[in-house]
Parts: sequence; structure tokens; C-alpha cells
Amino acid sequence: MEWKILKGVDDIYPEQDQVVVGVWEQGDIIAALCYYDHETRQWFDADPNSEGTETCVPDYWIEMPE
Repeated sequence: MEWKILKGVDDIYPEQDQVVVGVWEQGDIIAALCYYDHETRQWFDADPNSEGTETCVPDYWIEMPE
């Protein structure tokens, strides 16, 4: 298994409906499960309690190993 760390730049995004670990580096490092919607070009929270809530663009994201 290998973790892939990717920057959300240069039009590199997860596949449609693929849940990834988004990481935000704003003072404290925050990580959360999220996904990118290619149709709306928005990032959304994947937490079951707040699923579908728009979130900020992560500084980078990590694909979960298969």
C-alpha cells in the first residue's frame, strides 16, 4: 500500500466522488475527509454528519491506499 500526496494545482483533482484526506495548513494543520465535484468545481465535506457541505480548497490532498 502506498499513500499518494498530491497538490490541488495544475488541474490535478481526485476522480469524481473519490473521497480523499484534505489537508489545510493554516496555523494548525487540519485534516478531513472530502471530495471534489468536477461539475460544480467545488470541494465538499465527506463527514457523514456534514456530508455535502462545501469546504475550502485544501492545501493538498492524500489519496487513501486501496
